Amino acid sequence: MFLELLRQCLKCIVLAILAMAGTSQLMTGNRAGNLQNLPIVIESGQNQNSWFVAVEMADDQNGYLLGREGIILRTGDGGKSWHEVLSFNPRQPHWLRDVCVISNESAWVVGNRGLIQKTVDGGKTWIDQTLPDNGDFLAIDAIDSQRAIIVGSEGVIFRTSDGGKNWHQEYADIRDNIYDVEMINERCCVAVTGQGVIIQTDNIGNTWKTKADFKRRALHAITRVSDNLFLAVGEKGLIVRSTDAGETWHEIPSPYCRMFLSVDANEMREIWVAGADGSVMKSTDGGSRWQLQHTGVDNFLYSIDVSRRGQLFAVGGNGCIVASFDEGKTWRQSVQ
Repeated sequence: MFLELLRQCLKCIVLAILAMAGTSQLMTGNRAGNLQNLPIVIESGQNQNSWFVAVEMADDQNGYLLGREGIILRTGDGGKSWHEVLSFNPRQPHWLRDVCVISNESAWVVGNRGLIQKTVDGGKTWIDQTLPDNGDFLAIDAIDSQRAIIVGSEGVIFRTSDGGKNWHQEYADIRDNIYDVEMINERCCVAVTGQGVIIQTDNIGNTWKTKADFKRRALHAITRVSDNLFLAVGEKGLIVRSTDAGETWHEIPSPYCRMFLSVDANEMREIWVAGADGSVMKSTDGGSRWQLQHTGVDNFLYSIDVSRRGQLFAVGGNGCIVASFDEGKTWRQSVQ
């Protein structure tokens, strides 16, 4: 009798804890991931176990996917299939790092050893704009097909205003890796570094100023949610937010202590974060509350892209692509 009462008490305690968890900062979504047995087809002559490091869609149907070892894939059917549009000589590999998609026709890709590639015809042909001997390029952002900015290792920054025909170097008082950059307009850009420093320029790169320093805690990605709201994420669950267009930054409580590698937001101001363990998080209130979405995989997810219609893509190690077409309720995975 005593043991039965004890079991009932413990059950009540557990139910109470779960009830309270439902009103806490982290809400759990699809716990099992609801991984659907619906394949994402990859058509490539290279090893499909490539580490996928970046994905970005131009619209609901067209987008690009990067394999770290030098492969660029494109989709024209909403991500159901991906086919190779460019690959580099495996004997002289270029590690690709980031893609910036301007439109269905125009996109830039950057990588190590100053690699820059641009397409203006939907990936049919690629223009080599590589800047050798300038370190590794880690991220690129653009506001149109003419104006773009690149950041990379040891504080390297390059900018173009003529579609990449000419790239001009800019200098910030920093020697750390700059992992991501957000180009707000032609004059203003904000970037994050591996030492937790946030830098910003508002004069076309003539000067870069430090706006925040999170004490050597790496920041890996940044996104603009709205005109004034920015969010950056990094190691050990670090989430920082600006509500005044990047002028001031504050750390906000994080419900998840693992590494974050990517963040993106759509036009409805829904914020999605991806990183370790194959899990992604969603916020609809500017980052104050988060819902954990289980994708059904446990790979590191290096990049996430979200659209207005609830379409999500996240990519990671060992050829991992996961996609959701219903705001994370169900997911499908690439089949090797």
